[in-house]
Amino acid sequence: MPKSFVPKGTIIATGAAGGIGSGWLFSHLKSPQAKLYHTIYIVHPSAPGNLREHLQNYAPSEHTYEIFPLDLSKISEVRLAATEFNKRVEEGELGRIKLLMLIAGAMFLDPTTKDGVTFTEDGIESHIAVNYLANYILILILLQSLDKNGARIIATGSTTHNPSFLSNQGSFYSKEMKILFGENGLEDLVKATEKVKMGEAFPASLRRYGRSKWCLIAFFYELQRKLDADPEMQNISCLLEDPGLVAGTTLLTPMPFYIRWIIMYLMIPIGIIWSFLWSSGRFRTTKAVGRALVWCSWDTMTLGQAPKGLYLNGTEISTSSKETYDQVKQERLWRETAELVRLKEDEVALKGWKEK
Repeated sequence: MPKSFVPKGTIIATGAAGGIGSGWLFSHLKSPQAKLYHTIYIVHPSAPGNLREHLQNYAPSEHTYEIFPLDLSKISEVRLAATEFNKRVEEGELGRIKLLMLIAGAMFLDPTTKDGVTFTEDGIESHIAVNYLANYILILILLQSLDKNGARIIATGSTTHNPSFLSNQGSFYSKEMKILFGENGLEDLVKATEKVKMGEAFPASLRRYGRSKWCLIAFFYELQRKLDADPEMQNISCLLEDPGLVAGTTLLTPMPFYIRWIIMYLMIPIGIIWSFLWSSGRFRTTKAVGRALVWCSWDTMTLGQAPKGLYLNGTEISTSSKETYDQVKQERLWRETAELVRLKEDEVALKGWKEK
């Protein structure tokens, strides 16, 4: 690469070492944007996969990148990382962030306990910490470094956030369980107050995962509304991509053996066939999801220049659960999250972010 080459801007991506993340990675490396934007790959220090090897073998020679180790379960470290990126953008070391691609996600199940619940070192239920709070902090602190002329923030949703889905009926089987953000708000989710019956550790972990994704989705809608109200931020887009049912991801790790067997030997072949016949079908491969994530990162023909608060199913505009659109719950979630992570006034470059 010529020494005079200057990237147009920066892409920051989480989860590129995982299953869906690797699907996005290979599609990203084939895209024109891989040659134009410097990419920072945020990965867990002990992340599985061969990210560095993949980049060395498949990245075009024009692709500039760095691998940034970060444990998303540690709120203080996420905050420090976001602050460091802001400083590098301010000093001109990095170009403005054109794309925040937030793929990282995890499912937690402690096989040694009756309820399977795990907590971070901060005392926060692990699904909420990794799948929601880490994204919340990264996004809000990094807003000041985003390209105000059309940056996109993209995260992966999940069918598990919607108890009405047929595949979720076995986990969300009571009326109380179908309400993902209840009377006690975020506190119940952070402290994992749900009582888990003997033998139900796995479906309970699916519920916790679904609730964390519900929080992420509801937060995105509230964030888009606040961005639209700020004249300097109104061209920033928030999009959610539902990957459908995907086999071959690291989310399989904590699942019981018989479920992993079914997914590996039944769902993967179905996903390959289904993705070939219908790119936005419920069963997909990591490659199909990766292509959809690249598409929604840059498409303007279907989505427009600045698509706002969309929930996508593959390459189709879709809808999330009815509860995610509840503005009262969205506002409460925003307020309680800011209090939980002790977000400071000078950390967020968004007008009115503390207002209802």
